[in-house]
Amino acid sequence: MENTGIWLLIVTLIILTLVGMWKLFEKANRKGWEALIPIYNMVVMLRITGRPLWWIILLVIPVINLIVWLGLAVDFAKSYGKTSFLSHVAAVVLPFVVFPLWGFDKKVVYLGPSATHEFRKKYPYRKSAA
Repeated sequence: MENTGIWLLIVTLIILTLVGMWKLFEKANRKGWEALIPIYNMVVMLRITGRPLWWIILLVIPVINLIVWLGLAVDFAKSYGKTSFLSHVAAVVLPFVVFPLWGFDKKVVYLGPSATHEFRKKYPYRKSAA
């Protein structure tokens, strides 16, 4: 019973992440419930970001999956117009915070699959003045 608090925290963070993914999926004209199905939700994220579907294999290989998740989370953020370094870090480290924030924010819209040449041409990377 002493681990109840830890498990409650973990479940809460998972639920927050899934709620955020649900709303972001809907913004990308996907069904929200697709966020709830393990593995399939990663397939949908690959489609939303424009990454190849064979990456799903990489997402089930230990250690490699962490590296691939970093790139996928950054691409996912870019697909919604989040191009700052801080947004990318937040998408990787704090998805349970930023996914619901972006999902419920009316100003955040799906711009398209960020891993495509067309996206990069339409929304070119701009270096900051700093």
